[in-house]
Amino acid sequence: MKLYRREKIERIFRDDISRAISRMKDPRLGFVTLTRVKLSEDFKHLKVGVSVLGDREMKKHSLQALHSATGFIRSYLKKHIHIRIIPELHIVLDERFEEAERVYQILRSIQKEKQDEAG
Repeated sequence: MKLYRREKIERIFRDDISRAISRMKDPRLGFVTLTRVKLSEDFKHLKVGVSVLGDREMKKHSLQALHSATGFIRSYLKKHIHIRIIPELHIVLDERFEEAERVYQILRSIQKEKQDEAG
């Protein structure tokens, strides 16, 4: 039952954090997508994985904007989620999709080389 409760709360946090980010007016903020939300066992910490579209500078600036907006996001959550304690937010860059794309491109180039050698 506790696992189900945590997953349900994580889903609610994910949705509301997305809404809070969409309301941010920080010019440093690029195109940000929430990729995962993980609540700690004691419900006091929330790890928020984000993916940012753009180059290294855009990712850096977007992360800075998100880190400086954690107070805004937490207050938004407090207004919209009826839970006793709003967890500390730990926002991290999630680069799984970029890495998957790099692996795909490498495999694709290997396949093309094999095709070129065969005929």
